[in-house]
Amino acid sequence: MTFPLPRQDRRWYSLPDLAATDVGGPIAVPVTRWEASFDQLLTWHPAQPHPQLPSVPSWLLAGPDFPGPGDPSTHEPTEIVIFHSVAPRVRLVDLPESVSQTTDTVSLA
Repeated sequence: MTFPLPRQDRRWYSLPDLAATDVGGPIAVPVTRWEASFDQLLTWHPAQPHPQLPSVPSWLLAGPDFPGPGDPSTHEPTEIVIFHSVAPRVRLVDLPESVSQTTDTVSLA
């Protein structure tokens, strides 16, 4: 699947179906214990609670031309600027050596 991100916009990239499992089955993971890389594993960004979905791991993404006309001129401190389409990777903070999961491709529109 693809997550469209307009070049002059910012949007929440949320992963409601993200789950961690252990030998005994699924385990509960707080939202902020997930992290994602949007630059081929060079840097990792912790998830934030989505304003309307506080239990869903989310990242605030901005297109390279944000802010566009009519947008607020400030960036959020947790905002991640996406410069090209990318397939993010997600992992647990507590297990950075764990295999990261590929998620929906962020596609600049």
